[in-house]
Amino acid sequence: MKKLTTIAVGAVLVLGACSNGSGSEGANGDVTTTTAVQRASSTTTEQRPATSGRPTTTRPDVGPNARYLTRADFGKDWPLTVDSGVVHCTKGSAVTFETGGDTYAVNGTARGFMEQEGWEDITDSPIWAENPDYPGVGLKIDIGVIIDAGLDLCD
Repeated sequence: MKKLTTIAVGAVLVLGACSNGSGSEGANGDVTTTTAVQRASSTTTEQRPATSGRPTTTRPDVGPNARYLTRADFGKDWPLTVDSGVVHCTKGSAVTFETGGDTYAVNGTARGFMEQEGWEDITDSPIWAENPDYPGVGLKIDIGVIIDAGLDLCD
């Protein structure tokens, strides 16, 4: 018998089927997990062997000119205080980052469209992390990895 685990994080819903140890193993003895990620009206579902006893995860379908990024993608180079979000390239080369229902203008081109589009300026936002090598002086971690990821999406 399988037990269904549900975790809701912001606008993303993650569902995983986990073994409770009473005969839910596959034919070869492997425990399988099913994970569904839902964002807006799109859902991606896949079934893979469990690797660490935890449900596997999939990335939400974010559409063209967009990519779901996580802290794990960049490790110590991750410049933000949030763990994940969606980087977009729009309006030619405007790079934005969307997280928690807010969209932030990341590069200069995007800042030019802030008022028109209702985007927030990432330079004035607490989601851009302070550089730990220079605490208290207002210097931030290099945000170039987010800008580069966004520009890679431009047509």
